[in-house]
Amino acid sequence: MRFERNATESLKKVAAVFSQRGGEYADTWENGRWLALIAVAKSIGISLSHNEARRIGAAAMFDVKYSRLEGGYKEDSIIDGIAYAANLIAEMAIQNEQTNHSGPKT
Repeated sequence: MRFERNATESLKKVAAVFSQRGGEYADTWENGRWLALIAVAKSIGISLSHNEARRIGAAAMFDVKYSRLEGGYKEDSIIDGIAYAANLIAEMAIQNEQTNHSGPKT
């Protein structure tokens, strides 16, 4: 089927790009400290943990990547956007898993 063929080939590109960039930049996602995000949140009265800041950062990066399409079509923006969306899905799954396994809040 055409859709599946197209999607499979595009996802191969996405994986190749984020793998290549991961090799160039190291594990900035795991090692990032999110200092600016945490500082801004604190300045408006919100206290964030490192992991909460990472999840919000994932959402912001996803938003920014797709917003670049306002300037016109650029394959790189979409390729990165797919990777950022996949990362956001995984970060939120971790959050949901932690919430569901932590038991009731007292």
